[in-house]
Order: sequence, then structure tokens, then C-alpha cells
Amino acid sequence: MFNSGLLKGTTIRMADGTKKNVEDIEVGDIVETYNLLDNAHLRFNEVIAGEVYSITSRIENKLVTTTFDNGNSLTTTLEYPYKMQHTSGSMCADSETFGICEHAGWESYRPDITAEYYWDPNPWPSNDPRFNIPESSKYNSNLPPLTVGDEIWADAGKHPPTHISNETIDPWWNEWEEPEFRITEFNEITGPFEVYILEVLDKGGTVWANDVLVAAGQSYKYNSAGRGPGYLPSENINNVKIREDLVNTKHIVETDLRDRQLELYSQVDVWPGDKGDIIEYYEKHGTLE
Repeated sequence: MFNSGLLKGTTIRMADGTKKNVEDIEVGDIVETYNLLDNAHLRFNEVIAGEVYSITSRIENKLVTTTFDNGNSLTTTLEYPYKMQHTSGSMCADSETFGICEHAGWESYRPDITAEYYWDPNPWPSNDPRFNIPESSKYNSNLPPLTVGDEIWADAGKHPPTHISNETIDPWWNEWEEPEFRITEFNEITGPFEVYILEVLDKGGTVWANDVLVAAGQSYKYNSAGRGPGYLPSENINNVKIREDLVNTKHIVETDLRDRQLELYSQVDVWPGDKGDIIEYYEKHGTLE
């Protein structure tokens, strides 16, 4: 079951569009969630109603407040996964960067703890062969650390009526506007604090928490193996150097990836999608022909 916590007082968007403080949610309440069939274009997934099957609370001594450039903020446990998505206004739509997209997927403030809680962190590989990641690094391209400037999903209050692959998208796509908000600041705070955990939903794996899209329910399953029954805090929770190393690695490997992509894209007028990733193609064939 899911086991990351939201600070008491956080608002959760319900399926009927109203908002409810997380501490007031009860088993049987219905929240708004996504089915997560297409992680790269989450907004085009079906919006569904998820029934709360289990919600618990506990005391945490260390949380992080993440602030965004719309003046909003969200306070969570350090390992809480955010759903990061590239939008119509991101690098994907910037002609100068040739369609290179920002990361679309899960991120957290302390991905090392996220891995510890939700899957075996040893080893901690990146499965994206395009990244030049040192063997000693704990950086994983599937779960990078949240950093200042990263774009979050903020609630637009409306949803496209169909999936992006459906031809019926054309009539409304040109009028669709996605709000763009980015992280401006992190602030670790010391408690004790009361946090609430949306452990199990009958379906769906996200919730809108303070109008920010984050994990819940079936998105992650807590791994207590080797740590005994129930929840145990990470032994590394006070090790700030781990986050510093992850953030530094993120900047290095993503800058390197972007530079190599730009260099290759500059050599072609159009890159056919059926050839796959341009870096992988070049490394395999030694040419873009």
C-alpha cells in the first residue's frame, strides 16, 4: 500500500469538484484521480472517481514544503512522489530545442528514500542508456530529484475530452491552454507534524493535493522487507549530502543529454519518428542516414 504523507490541512479534490481537507477524508469518500494509462500525456487520460479504501495518519518529524511560482505550496514527507509532466508550453513545443521534452514522470525531493520505501534501491540503475551516469551515482532517470525550475502539474479545473491519439482531438486542441507552474523553493521543516496517507484507492493512482498532482493509492506499494512490519523512517533522512549529490548529477547528465540531442538535431531538417530516439540511432549506426 501507499505510505507517504501529506501535512494535515492539505486540500484534496473530490470527484464532485469540491475540496476537502485530507484529515477530514473518510473511507468511502470519492476523490478525483487518473487511470495512469499514458504517463507521458497524463492530461489526456480518463478522469475517474476513486473510492478511498484506506486512509491513515502518523507523526513525522521532518517534512519539506515545496513552493511554486503561482504562490501555492505543498508540504509532504521527503520521499513523496510528484507527477511531473511536459505540457504544451514546455520544451517540447519550443522550436529552438527541436522538440526535446522535459522529464515526464515521477519525481521526489528525496528519490533515494522513495526507492528505499517502494522498491529495492540496491542496485539503483538508470534504465535510460542515453544518460552518462557515473556507476557510483544513485541517480535514476526514472525518478529524478525535484529541483527549482521543474514544472509540476497544476489543476486546470478542466480536462480534454479525449486521448491525444484520437483523431477527434483536432476541433479543440488549438484552443486548449495548459497552466504552467514551476518550483521556486524548498524548505525542510522539523516537527512533530501530523500527516495523512491515502493508502488505498479502489482505482487510480493520483490525487490533487493543494491543486498539485501527486501520488496516492496504487501508484506505489510500500516495501517493508528488511525493515520489519509497518512503517519505519529511513536511516538516511538527515543525510543532506545524498540530495546534494542527486541534484548535481541531475544537472550534469540532463545538460549533457540536451547538448548531444541539440547537436544531432542540428544536422537534420526533420527527424522521422519511426527511427526512434536520435541519440540511440546515432550510437547504433554511427550516422543519421
